[in-house]
Amino acid sequence: MLAARLALLLSRRPASTCCRGHTAVAGCCGRCRDGGGLLRVARLTRWTWSCFVTGRVEEGAHDTEKIAAFDFDGCLANTSVKRTGAEAWSLMYSSIPEKLQELHKEGYKLVIFTNESNIERWKNKRQQAIDSKLGRLDHFIKVVGVPIQVFIACGLGKNKEQIDDPFRKPKTGMWTILAEHLNSDIAIDMNQSFYVGDAAGRAGDHGDSDIKFAQAIGLKFYVPEEFFRS
Repeated sequence: MLAARLALLLSRRPASTCCRGHTAVAGCCGRCRDGGGLLRVARLTRWTWSCFVTGRVEEGAHDTEKIAAFDFDGCLANTSVKRTGAEAWSLMYSSIPEKLQELHKEGYKLVIFTNESNIERWKNKRQQAIDSKLGRLDHFIKVVGVPIQVFIACGLGKNKEQIDDPFRKPKTGMWTILAEHLNSDIAIDMNQSFYVGDAAGRAGDHGDSDIKFAQAIGLKFYVPEEFFRS
């Protein structure tokens, strides 16, 4: 389960070991608490809840120079802000499992970058927000049947000082963690890598954070209906 592989890092310290000697980018790696996988997160000192990083599904996972990156809500999964719970989702396109499996066979590492401000916003129901998001991601990964690395930006966008959260898209903090810490020091090939998201600034879109995220990084960008229906 994804929930068993999450750890919240408490600082932006360099690579080190945690309280039981497990290697981590910063803080405790999560093995101490849950006995499970190695999950890392980063935050700036101003941010209490900024970013979860799930690490990866262990079987068949591989770090590589080719990254196939995706938004989650409205891109891979049909979800609604009015519905909560691990089961409250469906595939956006029936072709998604086959497409992701093809990319995995072609040597791509599959990565999800998703914003989830409810984890910060629901202060009195934070565990519910976490369980809902992680449950959907966990079920999605089981349905598509491929290993996926997942990054979840949990902040609201700005803190009390009106400073932008460095991890919430369109800011590129999640990508920086991937490129600098969570790809086994393998340089990413920007010509072969790409990002797919639904927030492209079109009429009817809920925003433009996905296309701006891709542009800021320098990734090729696709909208999901173009990518999964082609």
